[in-house]
Amino acid sequence: MSLPLTEATLVAFLSVLGRVAGAVLSSPFFRRGQVPVMIRAALCLTLSLFLTPLVGVEASRLDLVFPLRLAYEVLVGLLLGYLFTLVVSGVTMAGGLMDFEMGFGLAHVFDPNAGVFSSLLARFYTMLAVLIFLLAGGHHLLVVSIVASYRVFPAGGLEFPLILSTAAAKAAAEVFVVAVRVAAPVVGALFVADVVFGLVARSVPQLNVFVLGIPLKVLLGLLAVAVTMPATVVFLRRIFTGFEGWLAGAW
Repeated sequence: MSLPLTEATLVAFLSVLGRVAGAVLSSPFFRRGQVPVMIRAALCLTLSLFLTPLVGVEASRLDLVFPLRLAYEVLVGLLLGYLFTLVVSGVTMAGGLMDFEMGFGLAHVFDPNAGVFSSLLARFYTMLAVLIFLLAGGHHLLVVSIVASYRVFPAGGLEFPLILSTAAAKAAAEVFVVAVRVAAPVVGALFVADVVFGLVARSVPQLNVFVLGIPLKVLLGLLAVAVTMPATVVFLRRIFTGFEGWLAGAW
């Protein structure tokens, strides 16, 4: 494959590079702290080189409007990566809910995926979600979504279609649905434990339920996480596999 080095080809390559770079840099598995900068740069350049002849970017010139068009391409790429990140964010939120109920809310570790400190189970479920996403072909789907996005966001255009608000609303709603469904078994078991501890405290006032309840809730929570882990993996894989159909419907 060879590309003639002309002004129109350079503009097309830079336009595709802007969209690819935005998608790669904002995706949950290529973000800062996980992949070296040189690897991400080489990946963006390679993908752009192969995608430029496929997407059929219309010929244009390096005029004063080109920086604005390039910024538009970067924003579209950031949107694509953001949609993928929202799916993983739902699982991270579920881990945060479990940490709050188990008393791990004050134990924070640095999360290189988000660049902030997060709780223990939130970090664990984030890594689990990224791993399952990669096993389900999420990195391949990212490339397919970049190519498919040109049907909705034509290269060189400066308008965001109305379907964008619908897709964003669906993705935001999916975050809370995934968080509740992943955290529900563990949070439900801990809620039952709180009810039992309350009944014991009323029945046996001499027993210090507060001192005994904290380690028991941690033990029960970790046991619930271990028991529900196979079902959680199957559920997440089904979610990530079906994300391709949802994304195709949104585009």
